[in-house]
Amino acid sequence: MNELINSDKKYQEWIKGIADDFRKSQIKAAMSVNSEMLRN
Repeated sequence: MNELINSDKKYQEWIKGIADDFRKSQIKAAMSVNSEMLRN
């Protein structure tokens, strides 16, 4: 049971890391688009 809890916690951390990376990429893309729009 303890192994399951530990692996579940690792899985949750892994998913959170992916979600954080995805959100950072979205923000970076939005900033790039905004910068390009301001240049024109």
